[in-house]
Amino acid sequence: MRRRSLLALCAAGLTGPALARKLYRYRDSAGNWHFTDIPPAPTQEASVSELQPGRAEPALTVETETTASGEVLHLLNTYAAPVQVELSLLQNTNTLTEPALPYRFLVPAGERLAAVRLGPREPGNWSYDYHSRYVLGDPDAEHRPAQPYRLPFGHGERYRVDQGWGGTISHQDEVNRYAVDLNLPEGTPVHAAREGVVVEVTSNEFTGGENRERYAPRANMVRILHPDGTFAVYVHLYPESALVRPGDGVFRGQMLARSGNTGYTTGPHLHFAVERNQGMRVVSVPFRFDDGSTEGVEPAEDLWLGH
Repeated sequence: MRRRSLLALCAAGLTGPALARKLYRYRDSAGNWHFTDIPPAPTQEASVSELQPGRAEPALTVETETTASGEVLHLLNTYAAPVQVELSLLQNTNTLTEPALPYRFLVPAGERLAAVRLGPREPGNWSYDYHSRYVLGDPDAEHRPAQPYRLPFGHGERYRVDQGWGGTISHQDEVNRYAVDLNLPEGTPVHAAREGVVVEVTSNEFTGGENRERYAPRANMVRILHPDGTFAVYVHLYPESALVRPGDGVFRGQMLARSGNTGYTTGPHLHFAVERNQGMRVVSVPFRFDDGSTEGVEPAEDLWLGH
């Protein structure tokens, strides 16, 4: 008898409905702001809002079709961006795959791809285990902005670069090497630095702090796909402030959300970076902000930027 076991693709599947939570926002006697889903003491004056329930988010899933000769693995991409997927065999008993694994596939936005055909190499029992992983973006995309990036805040405002490229606090790895942290206060409107399509939105996180392991996954953010295949990420956004959803087209200068202090952070700010898929690895790329000149300006640490 043939046996088969499958490993789920990381981040596969759609999130189901969740119970609505209440967000309490208040300032304590020391003047510190608190965001929590735990009701404060009755004597503590607080504003209360209801967090939106969980929504179905974009995902990459693997679906198995049984055929007369074996099976077919289909890759379903519900993101509004292409996804590169790598499939590899962990265990193989008398199993033939077409194409041979490991293999990397590029699945266009919103499409379903019949990726791998599997069956017995010789008559008899056959089985396999597989592993899968994916990265957003086309690995052949090249960063080619038509002009320097618009400053991601409103006209008439000026903000300092708290941490620039290669910053020693958190900009040392390849994902963040060319990121910039702007010292935007909580609630500051955040605008699109470049036109594109919204790919990911996280909006219902409300905590932040300096413990990377605990807080890094809890940052509100918006990710936008640009026409050249790169992405911009706007991170640490204010809870429930996102004005866009996956699949929305946005124009340069459009308001996306408000800045906040969620996720791994030492204080309120906007983390901005331009990223691309570099062969199953997400890396940040150098960019320049629009300062009125043709070339733009590199966002160096302690530089003040304004429209």
